[in-house]
Amino acid sequence: ADRIAEQLRADRIAEQRQPPARRLRRASQACAVFGVLVPLLAVLLTATPALQLATDVRLVAQQARWTGLGPPDGFADDREPWFLISGEIENSGTLPLAHVRMVYELLADGQVVARESGYNRRAEALRDPAVESGEVDAASLHLPPLGPGERDSFRMIFLRSDTPRFDAWHVRVEAVTRLTGDAATGAPTAGARPTPRATP
Repeated sequence: ADRIAEQLRADRIAEQRQPPARRLRRASQACAVFGVLVPLLAVLLTATPALQLATDVRLVAQQARWTGLGPPDGFADDREPWFLISGEIENSGTLPLAHVRMVYELLADGQVVARESGYNRRAEALRDPAVESGEVDAASLHLPPLGPGERDSFRMIFLRSDTPRFDAWHVRVEAVTRLTGDAATGAPTAGARPTPRATP
């Protein structure tokens, strides 16, 4: 401890003996670093998504069924080819939402065997490959927002031919993006997973 204290005193004396111009330059450098870090910290704190958005969307209804279009093909499997999960959500918050991201999962013996993600019906264009790759700017789509108290539907289809055996399913809200002025900020949802439902 005495040795450390002696070293600190020596460093302080050496610094005081430096020319005033050099000490001023070091002080200016320290202020410059501080001036960069403080605004950067403020930006990071401002850009942090608001996790309370997890409660801004309410799952109003959900159902699932096997379905298909047209009469059965006599030369093919006559079972309905699509497993359709659909339902309705509601913006239960006080701000308009740009879009709501949903996750759909199929389970077998409690384990997820298939998973897809999508958006509420008004924002389904966001799943376009050109949009997902960034080739098309999502802002150019001019999607209608989901206002406070408004409801919208959702849907997802799993093809029988591409889906492994499953005995239950569930759907949940993964993330929401709200409109704040001209910008949109996203926030992941929090909370427990919904209870799986038996396959009809």
